[in-house]
This record gives sequence, C-alpha cells and structure tokens, in this order.
Amino acid sequence: MLETPEANYGRIEAKVDAKSPAPATAVKGKNLLGSVPWLKLSATTDGSWAYKEVYRVHTAGGVAPENCQGIQGSFTVEYSAQYWFYA
Repeated sequence: MLETPEANYGRIEAKVDAKSPAPATAVKGKNLLGSVPWLKLSATTDGSWAYKEVYRVHTAGGVAPENCQGIQGSFTVEYSAQYWFYA
C-alpha cells in the first residue's frame, strides 16, 4: 500500500524485472558496505492494481553485513531511495 497521512494511493504486487548495481558514486551508508541495487518492478498480474511499474533509484546505503558475527542484539541498516510509481 502506498499511504500517506493525506491519501491512500493504492497498491501493487510486483516482481523484479531488472536490477542494476547502484553507481560507484552512490553514498555507501553509515556502515560503508554500499548501496542496494536500483530496481525495476512490474505488477505480477493484470489485476486491478493501482500501478503497473515501480522503479527504485538513487539508493544510498542499505547493504547489510554478510553475517551477524560480532553483532549483539538487534541492529538496523539504514538506507534511502527514490521510488517512482507508474500507472
């Protein structure tokens, strides 16, 4: 669901159609492990979804450690991205 305090913009169930590594110049994030890939997602069916495609671009951070060695308790991996929705 794409909801904000102002409006409910609908939903989409989607699959990854394409993936591209974030540019080398992308912000690596606080843990310096890198940025998650850019994605193109497409609706899984021709159902009544509000959107047909979603793009995740301009990512910064988001890559988790390969394992939890040396990490105690819970942890978070922060990231930011732009999401573009197309009907």
